[in-house]
Amino acid sequence: GTHRGPAAARAAPAASVVPAAIRLVQGWAAGGNDSELRAALKDSEDLGRAVEASKAEARERLGQVLKLYQARLRPVQGDGNCQFRALSAQLYGEEDHHAALRRRVVQQLRARRERYEPYVQGSFDEYLERMGVDREWGDNVTLQAASDVLGCEIRVLTDQPGSEVVELQPLEPVAGAPQRPLCLTFLTEVHYDAAEVD
Repeated sequence: GTHRGPAAARAAPAASVVPAAIRLVQGWAAGGNDSELRAALKDSEDLGRAVEASKAEARERLGQVLKLYQARLRPVQGDGNCQFRALSAQLYGEEDHHAALRRRVVQQLRARRERYEPYVQGSFDEYLERMGVDREWGDNVTLQAASDVLGCEIRVLTDQPGSEVVELQPLEPVAGAPQRPLCLTFLTEVHYDAAEVD
């Protein structure tokens, strides 16, 4: 059967966002009555609570995965560079090398275009341009390119049931590559952190 995981659960409350927002704007524009505005605000508040509950559940699931794999969360700044910051924390013990890692990954994407382009929706040139910009979110393609350019396995622990661990293997060996996998966490499709495995 179809797996109805957290993404499906999150989609249901989100479906009410547009009607609530439309009612709210229409009410203001038309000088609407208080009951319509209150109903729209309540819908918005309900959505906010559902989103926060979903985030809390995701954090709890990720905590269980970390415990199962005997790993500790090592938080990094959530500024759009989190994937590269988490990689930097794993490689260098600090997240400050994220910009240099981003440049290496973009160079890898450009150099091995034929390997990565099939996995990118839309224009690959536009994708390269976006990924070169500070604070642009990394994705699975940039993670694979990082694994390839660094020559090491990247292991991602997630809150997603059925996909708790994602392992990315490098295309080929690289001299001086880290001998241990780089371990990251990924929370509800919005944030990467580093993880220390005991």
